[in-house]
Amino acid sequence: MRKLLLLISLVGTAFGQAAFVQAVTSSSGAISNSVSVSFPTLPGVGHAVYIHIFGNQASSTAFTVASPTDNQTGNTYAVTATSQSTVDSARALSAIACGIVVGSSGTFTVTGHLSAGLTYLEITLVEMTNGTCTADGTVTINSGGSVGSTPWPTGTTGISTTNANDIILAGVSAAIANPMLFTAGSGYVMPAGAKQDNESCCGSGTLEYKIVSSTGTYSAVITSISGSSNYAGVSAAFKQSGAAAPTMIHHQVTGGQ
Repeated sequence: MRKLLLLISLVGTAFGQAAFVQAVTSSSGAISNSVSVSFPTLPGVGHAVYIHIFGNQASSTAFTVASPTDNQTGNTYAVTATSQSTVDSARALSAIACGIVVGSSGTFTVTGHLSAGLTYLEITLVEMTNGTCTADGTVTINSGGSVGSTPWPTGTTGISTTNANDIILAGVSAAIANPMLFTAGSGYVMPAGAKQDNESCCGSGTLEYKIVSSTGTYSAVITSISGSSNYAGVSAAFKQSGAAAPTMIHHQVTGGQ
């Protein structure tokens, strides 16, 4: 009698491509040093939450961005890069922070904080699968004592990455009368929930992203219908996690009796 043997082997782990899940932006409407916003749906455990912290207001005090917090158990966030203009008549702030979801239940609310300065503070939350908080480079730009013009660069140079599989995030904050009506730069995606550009009271900000699969120098720009403004821009590259289920392969072997 010949015997049929079934062997099962697990071969490595296939790379898991990052993917956008959802985005939401606050609407502060008031000068403050903190602002909160809740995700429309609960983020998945293990997913990355990328946060754009932005605002602008006449201020002789430079802004200092503190780490965001949330109302969940076990989640922590860290600020990766910050930029701000130095024009006191309309100081603009743009910063990117990141955290990985450990706890996710009930209503998931994130709060952005300033430890110095007051502004029309707002935050954007972006949830991504297969993302990490390991930065692969950051660049910033600010208008200093002058103004910038659309299209707004988000760094003085592009980000030169060393990791092939990155998530590139780019944000701006513009101290200008609304509406701005931002649009994404070429090759980038600007989710509808990732911008605040048509409020009557406050300045404007937005975030775009690009998922890449090769190393290179990535320069992000953001356009708007408004021509010039004091502004701050920031870009950050984060490594993808590459987490995915192992591939299962079945082998059939026919043996002797």
